[in-house]
Formats: sequence, C-alpha cells, structure tokens
Amino acid sequence: MKVKEFEKKLKMEYKNTFKNKRNCKRSFHFRIKFALAIGLCVLVIGLLIQHGYIAVQNKNIEAHNKKIDQMQSQVNLESTDLLAIQSKQEYQKAVETYRPNFLLKKKKKSILSSIFTLKGCTSMKDTDDLSPAPPTNPDNPGSFDTNVQTVGIDEADIAKSDGKYIYVLSNNTLTIFNLEGTIVCEKNFKSATELFIYQNKIVLIGEVSFHILSFQNEEIQTINSKQKIKMITSRLKDNIVYFVYFENLKEVDYSACFYDKCSNPAQLCTITKYDLSTNEMKTIQEVVGETVKVYASLNAFYLSSSYSMGTSPVITAVSMFDYELDPKGVMKSYGYVLNQFSMDEYEGYFRIVTTDLTQNAEKLNSISIYDLNQELKRVGYLNQGIGIGRQTVRSVRFDQTNCYVVTYENKDPLYEINCSDPMNPVITSSYQAPGYSNYLHNFTIEDQPYILGLGYTDSRVSTKISVYENKDQLNQIGKDYILSKNKYYDNADYESETIRLDMFENHKALFIYNDNHYFYIGTNVSKEEYIIFKIDVFNPGVPVSIYKKEKITTNSSTESTRVFLIEGTLYYTTHENQLIIKEWK
Repeated sequence: MKVKEFEKKLKMEYKNTFKNKRNCKRSFHFRIKFALAIGLCVLVIGLLIQHGYIAVQNKNIEAHNKKIDQMQSQVNLESTDLLAIQSKQEYQKAVETYRPNFLLKKKKKSILSSIFTLKGCTSMKDTDDLSPAPPTNPDNPGSFDTNVQTVGIDEADIAKSDGKYIYVLSNNTLTIFNLEGTIVCEKNFKSATELFIYQNKIVLIGEVSFHILSFQNEEIQTINSKQKIKMITSRLKDNIVYFVYFENLKEVDYSACFYDKCSNPAQLCTITKYDLSTNEMKTIQEVVGETVKVYASLNAFYLSSSYSMGTSPVITAVSMFDYELDPKGVMKSYGYVLNQFSMDEYEGYFRIVTTDLTQNAEKLNSISIYDLNQELKRVGYLNQGIGIGRQTVRSVRFDQTNCYVVTYENKDPLYEINCSDPMNPVITSSYQAPGYSNYLHNFTIEDQPYILGLGYTDSRVSTKISVYENKDQLNQIGKDYILSKNKYYDNADYESETIRLDMFENHKALFIYNDNHYFYIGTNVSKEEYIIFKIDVFNPGVPVSIYKKEKITTNSSTESTRVFLIEGTLYYTTHENQLIIKEWK
C-alpha cells in the first residue's frame, strides 16, 4: 500500500472514530437532559399535587372548623340555674327545650330524667392547702391521714387511722388493730371496698351499698345501710359524709330532682348527705350525662357531667351545690374533664381544665375561670398554647393562683399557668421532658414551692419520679429517678421483675410526709416491695433516694399496702390481716 493511500485511510478511520465518540457524547448528554426534564416534570407535578392536597386539607379544616363553630353556636355556654323538675312531663319538655339542635337530629335514647336549678352564689374564699403542714413535734413525727386533693375534705380508702386504731378492709373483711398490732375486732362485710372513720363511727362503702357502723368498747354495730346502688365516689367533711351514686331511672324523686339544661340525659345520679352525729339524711337527684366526676372544696360540692354524640363537641356541665345540698348554679365548657384534679376553687373563683378533641391542635386544651360571686359567669378563658400538636392533658394540679398542666403525645411539656388575674390566665413557663407525669403533687420546703411528678417514661415499660422547682421559671432538679423491670431500660435506678407500672395511678395509695427539710413519698413499687423515697431538693445530684425499703408480698397487681406514721412509728398493712411495725428512724 502506498503511503498516500495509507494516510488517507488513516484519516478516514480517525474521522469515523471521532464522529462515533461525538455521537456517543451527544447521546449521553441527551440522556442526562432528558432525565433532568423528566425529574423536573415529576417535581412540578408533585408540587401541584401537594399544593392541591394542602388546599383540600385547608378546605377540609375550614369546613370542619365551620361545622364545629355552627354546632357550638347552638349551645349556650352561659352559666345558668338548675331547673327543678316535678314530673315526667316537665322533664321531657325541658329536654326538648334545652337540648341543642344538632343533638335533636340524632337518635335519642328513651330515658327518664331530672333537672337542676341554681340561684345566686354567696361570697366564697377557699383556703385549701395542697401540701400537709410540717409536724409540730419532729421528734415524734406523724402522718396518718389519707393523701387527698383538698386538705379538710377526706376521701374513702381501704385503710384509715385515727391515731389510736388502724382500720383495714381486705377481702371484704374489716379488721381493727390497736397500735401494738393486735386485732381487737374483725367482721365480714360483703362487697365493702373502702371506708371512712369519724370519732366512734365507721362508714363502709361498696360498689353496690354503704353501711354506717358504730364502734364502741371494741365492738361493731350496724346503724344504717343502703343497698342496690352503683357507687361513684364519696367525701367526708367534718361529721358529714356525702355519697354519690347511680340509681335506677325508675326511682326518680320529683320532689328533689334537677336538670342542668345541658347534658344529654343518661343516668340518674343521687347525692346523699348523712350526718354521722345525728344520723339524719338528705337526698337530691340529678339526671346526668355519660360521665360523672366530683370535686369538693371547703365551701362547695361540684358535680361534673360530660356528654357527646358522634363527632359533635363534648360538653361538660359542672353543677355546684353548697354543703346543705342546695343548688347554686351550672357552669358549662367544651371538652371533657380528665379527673377531679382538673377542677379547683380559690378565692371566689372556680377553675376547670378540659380537652376538646374536635378542635384543632392549637385549641385542643383549655382552662376556664368562673366568678362564683357573679352568677357563675365565665370571666377568664385560655385555649391557646396548652400542648404541642395533638397532645392531650395527662395531669393537672392547682396551687393557689397557679395551675400546672402536663400534656403528652411524644413530648412531656409541664406548663405553669398563672391565674392571679382571673380574667386573663396566661402561660408563664413550661418545661419539656421525656415521658409524662400522670400525677402532680405540690409541696413546700422552707417556704419555697416545689412540684413532684409521678408517671411514665417514653418506653412505657418504666415509671419515673421527677422533682421540679418553680422560682423565676419551671426547672427540673437533677434527673428522673427511673424504676423498671430491667436496668437497661431507660438506664433504670431501680430494677424489679415485678415492677408495678400502676404504682402512681391512685393518689390515695401514696404515703406522704413532709418534715420541712425533706419530702417523703411511699408506694408499692412491686408485688414484693414497698419503698419510701426521700426527696432532697437541695441535692441536685441525687434529688431522689430510697429512705426505707420493706418486703411486703401482695396477692395481685391491684392490691396495695397502706402506711401510717404515728408518733415516730411506721405501720404497714398487709393482705394477711396483720401489721408490720417499724421505727421511722
């Protein structure tokens, strides 16, 4: 081959190779551009879809809010008198008159009812102190009262002491011990689960009955009793015991029957006042909604009744009585009440915390304040900022002008709401922590306020004890004290295979003692052990420690020990009808 022909052929091959590479490069660039174009189209379409979805969601939210507003506008939340009903016909007429229109469209239950009338309120000032006062004689400490919501208003429990005897209900048997631990009297009472004591009187309360007993010369005699009821709760103020229970709707007493002009009637609630000094009784009735919760201040008795139908707003009506059971009025709010601690009275004002699940997240939880001296008029309201997202109320505690609220969904904010201006309650501080407290307890050490939180960790396989101080703002002292089935869960401080996750569910089961230097709290931490914890607010490194530990075996997870501190001696009750007696120090 000649040189010229070879060069020509070489140039041709080079040209073809370069052309292929260029075509390949162009093809590659084209694929990249095409992919980018497709991605851009997908992004634009996604944004359009998202925009449309958000628009639809906003439209749905607006429609939902409009529907809620329309339904709420049909309900008069103004405070009102209780309406007395004297016949079945009057009751039926009243229900049709006061029931909201959106409820009339629903299928109504055929139920008999009754109604409430509350007239003006007298000036009231509540001096409740939620923390027991330090003992007057620290050398012989004593703490044998039941842990209650309002000091001065007793609540029934499975064991009581008057400082001379210890009265225990176990397996439907009432056992009375002297302080040497000897049984002085023992008697079986079918279905008895809780009791009160007042001087020489014993009140036994069961799920379907109550009994009034006399205890003299270490012998028991029955004075009075009532059967075939469904007990809700009870309270003891001085020498008067108040029973709250459901009765058969056919047993309406129209001479003392009331309706709150609000509740969707469901059950007949009876309140019986029994004077333990004179054995006199007074009874009134009210037809109530689906749930009933009771709060008692030193001045008045409050009966909350909540109801809802389908997706309609929950409405809570709180009926107020003085301790003569004379009706004083009805206060209404949206949402349901968590428990008795969600209600409080202080210096002529009634406060209540509620949760309305039909509302948007920012309005889910609220606090309402009513003036008891102005016909129970609502004067203060806050429904913004109590909770993050869809968090609901898990615990509430009032302390004079302050209200503490714990909400939870995936975080645990503890809120401090200042109610010193009843017309303008404001959130003044908050603290976020893992888990949540389902019980709050206020106490003071050297005149400084502190808060104890008892509840669950995020894992829900552990419980926790938290201590907070409230100076300029809420702050936790040290870290949580964790109790768990395994020390590896939540880095537990206390481990037991039989840990009781419900150890803080019943406030009456807690042993409480405050010597003004340390705060003590006791509970069954497991089926085999009872622990009294010492709270040292001046030791941020270890604010919670074990002070006393006692081996006490219980029959079930629901059974629990009660502890009394009498003149420097601890008395532990057991299911074996005996006392374990130990020195405090």
